[in-house]
Amino acid sequence: MATSVWTDKNVACIATYNILEGDQLLNQFDRVFLSFAKAADVPLSKLPYYPKFGGAASDIEGRSTQMARQYFKFLITLYTDRKERSADTIELMLDTLTSLFASKTATISALAAAADGFLKFKGEAGGPK
Repeated sequence: MATSVWTDKNVACIATYNILEGDQLLNQFDRVFLSFAKAADVPLSKLPYYPKFGGAASDIEGRSTQMARQYFKFLITLYTDRKERSADTIELMLDTLTSLFASKTATISALAAAADGFLKFKGEAGGPK
C-alpha cells in the first residue's frame, strides 16, 4: 500500500535510502552526511547524478533514465519482485521513476512513495515474506 510518510517502518523508504546511499548501488551520498531522518525532503536534483550547471535537457533525460533503470533493478533484485497491480507495466513504472529523477523538485520521499505505489514490500498484504 502506497504511503507518502517517510518512516523507518516503511520498507520502500528504507530501500530507497539504502539504494541511493549504497557504495555498491547508486552511491549518491554518504549516510554520515545525510541521515535517514533528514533524507526525505532532499530534492533528487541535489544528488550528484543531476547536472548542476546548464545541463541540456537531453543530458538530464539520459541521466534520469539511467538512474531510474538502476534504481528499479535494485528494488527488484534486493527488496521485492511483486507489483501492487498486475495491470501496471514495467514501462509505466520506469517512466514514472524517470520523471521523478528528471524533476528539479521531486524529493527522495516522493521516489519512495512511487516505489511503494507500484511494488509490494515485506509486511504488506501479498508482499514477500
